[in-house]
Amino acid sequence: MISKAQSLAVIITNNWKAKIGALIVAVIFFYYVQYTRNVTRVVYVRVDPPSVPEMLIVNSRIPSFTKVEFFGPQEAMDFNPSNFKIILENPGPGPGENRYRLDLLPKPPDGIEAHYNDGITITLDRISERKLPVVADLQYNSSTDRKLGLVTFSPETIRVVGPASIISSMDRVSLNPIKVSVAGNDVTVYSSRVLVATLPEFVKLANDQPYEVDVLARLVSPLENPDQSGYYSRELQVSCDNAIPGLKLDEPSSVTVLFRSANQITDGRLSAKVFCPVYLDANTRNILPSFRISAIPVNIRDNLMQSDIEIVSIEPSNVNLQFSLVKMRPPTQVQKGMEEHLIR
Repeated sequence: MISKAQSLAVIITNNWKAKIGALIVAVIFFYYVQYTRNVTRVVYVRVDPPSVPEMLIVNSRIPSFTKVEFFGPQEAMDFNPSNFKIILENPGPGPGENRYRLDLLPKPPDGIEAHYNDGITITLDRISERKLPVVADLQYNSSTDRKLGLVTFSPETIRVVGPASIISSMDRVSLNPIKVSVAGNDVTVYSSRVLVATLPEFVKLANDQPYEVDVLARLVSPLENPDQSGYYSRELQVSCDNAIPGLKLDEPSSVTVLFRSANQITDGRLSAKVFCPVYLDANTRNILPSFRISAIPVNIRDNLMQSDIEIVSIEPSNVNLQFSLVKMRPPTQVQKGMEEHLIR
C-alpha cells in the first residue's frame, strides 16, 4: 500500500516541469501587475543654498530647483511636492571647487523611491571688499549754446563686496546712462538721482552703501571764459586721492580748471584728485586690476574748504592713469650702521 507521503511525492513530481513553469509564470505575472501599478512622478524640488564659512562666498551658480523622480504606487503619489527640499552638504568646504552631496528632506513616503542627482560642484572664493570710484556715461543734448561743464557725484566712491577673483578685476562702479537734455538758456545746473548699474554676478553693494547717486552737472555759457571778469583758469596736475602702498602714479595727467571767484587765488589752493582703483597684490606683486586704468573722473578740491570759489568746468573731466611699482632704494652705509647698532 502506498503511504500518504509517497502519494504526495507522486503528485508533486508528476509533470514537475510544467508545474514549475506555471509557478514561474505566476510569480512574473504578480510582479508585472505590481510594476504596472507603479507610476513615475517628476517634480522640481527647491534647493536650499548651502552654508559656507564666514570668510568665503559662493562664486558659481546654484540651481534654485532640481528635478526629482518619485517612483511608486499610484495611490501613494498624492503628496504635496512643496513639502520637500534639497539640502547641500559638505563637511569641510574651502576656496575653489567643492563637491556637495544632495539630500532630500523629508524622506519620501513608504513604498516611494526618489531618484535625483547625488552631487553638485560649487565654487567658493575668498570674500573681498573694495572702495571704487563712481563713473557715469553722460549723453548731453541741448538746443542751446551751453556746454557741459563740471559734473559731480555724491558719493564719489562706493564700496562693493563679493568674490575676491571678481572684485580684484573691478576698477569702477558704473551708473545707468544719463541723458542730459536742456531746452533753455536759463538752465545752469542739471541735477538727477541715478541708479547704480547692474554689478557683476555674485557682487553686491556693501552694507549701508546707496543704490542711487546724486549727479550735478554745470551747464556753461560761452560767456563764461577766462577773458571775462571774475573767471579764471588754472592748470593742475592730477594726483591720487587715496593711498596706494607700494605703487606710484606715472606721468600724472594735467587738467585745466575754469573757476569763478571774486579774486585770483593763490597757488596750491586747488588740487585735482582722482580715486586710484588699484592695489599691489602681496602674493604675486602684480598691480591689480591693471597697471593702466582708463577714464576715471577728476575731482577738484579746495584745500581751504571755503565757499568763495565756484568750479565751472574741468578739461578733460576724465583721465587715463598708469601705475608702476615704487622702487625701493638700498639702505645707505649710515642706515646699515644704525641697524647693526640697534641689533647689538
